[in-house]
Amino acid sequence: MALPYYPIPVSDPEGLNHLNANLDYLNYNLGIGFKNKIINGGLKVWQRGGIFDINASTGNWIHTFTADRFKFGFNTASSARILVTKGEVSTGDKFPYARCQVVTSPSWSGIMVIHDFEIQDIWHLMGKPVTVSLDTRCLTGNIVWGALLDYVVNSIEADFITPTLIQNGITIPNATHDFIMKNAGVTLDASWKRGAITVVMPVLDESLVTDNYNKTCLRLYLLFEGTNDMSTFTHNAGYTAHLLPAGTVFDIANIQLEEGEVATAFEQRPLVLEAQMCMRYYEMISITGATLVCRNSSNVEVQVLYGKKRISPTIKYRGNFVVSNDAGTVVDLGQPEFTLMQTGTAPFGTSRLHFASLAGLTLATGKAFLVNDCLLEADAEF
Repeated sequence: MALPYYPIPVSDPEGLNHLNANLDYLNYNLGIGFKNKIINGGLKVWQRGGIFDINASTGNWIHTFTADRFKFGFNTASSARILVTKGEVSTGDKFPYARCQVVTSPSWSGIMVIHDFEIQDIWHLMGKPVTVSLDTRCLTGNIVWGALLDYVVNSIEADFITPTLIQNGITIPNATHDFIMKNAGVTLDASWKRGAITVVMPVLDESLVTDNYNKTCLRLYLLFEGTNDMSTFTHNAGYTAHLLPAGTVFDIANIQLEEGEVATAFEQRPLVLEAQMCMRYYEMISITGATLVCRNSSNVEVQVLYGKKRISPTIKYRGNFVVSNDAGTVVDLGQPEFTLMQTGTAPFGTSRLHFASLAGLTLATGKAFLVNDCLLEADAEF
């Protein structure tokens, strides 16, 4: 059987994504790959922690990462506030979930849960039906969930898609920009319910990708509204009619996007494999026990190792830089500025943190200091 041909896009003259697309086809159809295109859909991996206070008054009011590959937020700059925490069902099948508690209600929107896909991973699905499914429950009040698919092209969300919606077996043209799927109303209560939505994946116009694939992705929004009917909801209007009141608490789990018009059982994957896939985008790195080496009085470096990333990552502190000085005394250096020095071809190879000076240490050629405590993050997210 001949394999389908994926033409080399004008934005990818070397054909790298063309190759990835065909490899993805082989993996999927030979059973090597996975039916669930969502990474960490089982919410097993939480590298950033287990409690997140998303508060508009502090400026982190939208697109805040929680469980790996998932962002929670709300589309308003008011004083809204939500708490997102990690939970686990301790009986029966025993699965992790994310809990969202509305502390202060957003004044203009419901709650959004966001997941980004690399174009290479969904290339073969363009123009085909796909189904999104998840387990949900609402501990206070009644809410429904809907969903929206949008392309982010060259880091800008696209408003040029005219998609086709499949709902209740009926194909409906939907020209409301990028709003391409919604749920007619699955009312949630305190018991777990699994819901599903099917849509035809829109085809991305390659001519719009003027930069490169590293800044282009498919974005899935899961939308939670304070009503039992989303029939009036659209992407550009209707938000204010169904606000989630303060005190609303809902949980989500086992999130899946797969090819076809039928939601199948959630695909379970080993934790170690799920974690490795997550670390392509984000990785917590400890350099505790590493050696800080003085090349001279203004040239100090420490080596940082991390796994393969989607792009060359941004390295940032997750805690203070603590070392032992000449006398063996532990010194907290805070978070001193550094320059990232790359060895090898990004996003591979080894990085070194280069410091021009370190207040609190006497620097001289040949000196070395032990790193007592330092936690970093390598961020290669969209």
